[in-house]
Amino acid sequence: VIGYWLFTHPLFAQEKPTPAVVPQQPAVVPQPPAVVPQPPAPPTVDELIKQLKSTDPILRQQSASELGFRREMKAVGALIEVLSDTHTAVRRNAVDSLGLLRAREAVTPLTNLLDDSDPQTRQSVAVALGYIGDPKVAGVLTKKLKDPNDGVRFAAGQTLGLLRNTEAIPALVECLKDKDMDMRLIAVRALGDISEKSVTKDLFPLLKEENPRLRSETAYALGKISSPEAIDALSPLLKDTDKKVRLASAQSLGKLGNKEGYPVALELLKDRDVLLRAQAADALGDIGEKKAIPELEKLREDPDLFVRNAVEISLTRLGWRPPTTTPKTPAKIPEKK
Repeated sequence: VIGYWLFTHPLFAQEKPTPAVVPQQPAVVPQPPAVVPQPPAPPTVDELIKQLKSTDPILRQQSASELGFRREMKAVGALIEVLSDTHTAVRRNAVDSLGLLRAREAVTPLTNLLDDSDPQTRQSVAVALGYIGDPKVAGVLTKKLKDPNDGVRFAAGQTLGLLRNTEAIPALVECLKDKDMDMRLIAVRALGDISEKSVTKDLFPLLKEENPRLRSETAYALGKISSPEAIDALSPLLKDTDKKVRLASAQSLGKLGNKEGYPVALELLKDRDVLLRAQAADALGDIGEKKAIPELEKLREDPDLFVRNAVEISLTRLGWRPPTTTPKTPAKIPEKK
């Protein structure tokens, strides 16, 4: 009895373990999906035109530029009005946009800006007139060949070449004697683009220029002009120390019906320079020597796409045609006996 009492008395009885309290997880409240802000819709053309009259010059500048990039012809009239804006950047962007739009109705107001106080605006006008392509502005542009700013002079010379108006020839010939080598180079290219045979002899002195780039560009221009009297002047350049000059001479001689430069072009067909290989391939097409076909065929697998394209064009000019592949006849299976 005593033993039973000892084990049943509360002082001696073992306490039951208290169960662990498991923390309750808070209820997950579903959240609405995040709203991604949508970019504002771009302004319409009408809104951009309206912004050209904003009091904020930066907004006017941006609108003038955007209208050109969008190629919106309905904005031409509004852009012409902006050419008189008091802020230089606004005027310049309007000039660029009118050029991109090829807006012929803007030719007269643009030529008036050739005397703008800002040289970058004058340069932009000269470039824009080249995009528009009205040959009537040649007379006005020739005056800009004497602009105090080099950028304006260079742009005017390049545009005169694009316009191909013979009215510009006397002024461009005068530029062949300019102190600035880049101006002489631009004049050579422009005269080559105009391609008037009367300037052939005016270009001969530049074949002896110290700068090889000027010699090669002059040789190339003489090929574009295609005057037979240039043959005797070009032939010595086949032995020039500069390979670009040699190749330009070979190619121009080829255009004149002279194959004397064939070995030069053939040699440079293997040059490491990608542009030289491509030009050499092009020159072989001009020279017209069919025996160049096997050498050109080797470059049909050239790693450079530019070279491969030049090769294919020259091969076609030389009368080459790709070989036709005959489908193989399947082998006959012997019949079982």
